[in-house]
Amino acid sequence: MDDFDAGIAFIVEGHTERVFYSEYMRHLSESMRFEIEEVDSVDTEDYAIASHGRRVHLRINNVGSVSQIANAGVWFRRSCVAREDIPWYVFLAYDTDSHSCPISKFHEGDWVRLREDLSAAHDVVDLAAEADIEDVMLCDPRSVLAYLGLPEATDIPKGGKGKSRMKRLYKSRCQFEPYQAGSRARGMIRALDFDHLEREAPIGLRRIREVLLECLGPAA
Repeated sequence: MDDFDAGIAFIVEGHTERVFYSEYMRHLSESMRFEIEEVDSVDTEDYAIASHGRRVHLRINNVGSVSQIANAGVWFRRSCVAREDIPWYVFLAYDTDSHSCPISKFHEGDWVRLREDLSAAHDVVDLAAEADIEDVMLCDPRSVLAYLGLPEATDIPKGGKGKSRMKRLYKSRCQFEPYQAGSRARGMIRALDFDHLEREAPIGLRRIREVLLECLGPAA
């Protein structure tokens, strides 16, 4: 195992979240002039981020559903803390499955056990969207519309969760090219203005940038 000075572990709900946060980390590395490279791994998506002689181990664990996030503490203890005695920052990326659902429900039952399993982390941050990760993407409508080749004046569909709104938006462009989540959404995700999303999205993306600065020092 390479020597790292700190670790950042993302525990994400699904494939689209995994793509979104891996692309966001690449954006941060480019804009802040940090080096990023993939690290071989059998159980998760791993990267090494380096700057100023310091190295951060970035791990992204896609658990498949919001209910499985509550069970991811075992992975964190065994695959992160037990293997590398470094400060770990954990980001929990999930949606609340309802526009009106309070995040507090995710601090009960199995989620209490999750918090206990994550107690060895230096910091734990909830990146909880009000509905889908697509809701976060649609906080940058200009980039989404530009990627789809639609006029900037195009109305963004209203009502329902982000994924269904995104599907309706894609359908307005072409009946035969539907929106597809996961890795097939990577092109659109790469087209997003992440700096804009840091300001406008209803999740704490800015904290990720702050953690990188804490771990690696100021940008060059």
